[in-house]
Parts: sequence; C-alpha cells; structure tokens
Amino acid sequence: MRAAAIALQPSRFATVDFIALARPRLNVLVVLTASVGYWLGAARGGNALVLLGVVFGTALVAAGASALNQLLERDIDALMQRTRLRPL
Repeated sequence: MRAAAIALQPSRFATVDFIALARPRLNVLVVLTASVGYWLGAARGGNALVLLGVVFGTALVAAGASALNQLLERDIDALMQRTRLRPL
C-alpha cells in the first residue's frame, strides 16, 4: 500500500514536463492576442471579469492544443534533433 501512495504523489519532474507540454512561451502570444482582441472589440473598455475569463479560457485552450499537437506528432518529433527531448 505504501508503494501505491508514493506512486500517486506528483514529482517535480512531472510538473516540469507538464509545463513543457503546455508550451507557455508560445501560448503567451496567443493569450496576449486574445486579450487585445477582446479589449478592441468590447464596448466602453469591457468588463474585467469577462476579460479574466477570456484570458484563462484562452490559456487553457492553447495549452490543450499544444499538448494535443505534441501527442499527434510524437513520432516525427522523436526523429528531429530540436524536438526529440519533448515530454511525449
């Protein structure tokens, strides 16, 4: 039972891999673009709570799309020098 409890604890490496899987440097551009688009399209400056939802939702969708892309292209990525060390 103790071994199962240890296996369920997240490791620091799993957290680092999850962050690499989400590709935050690339997704910052997507979130910034969506935020500016909301601000430009909103009447009278918009609502801060809605903007927060747009930012959070866009970040989740962009991270999911990055993870899905890495999952679908893991065989090709394994062959290339630049992408061979990706989490998947």
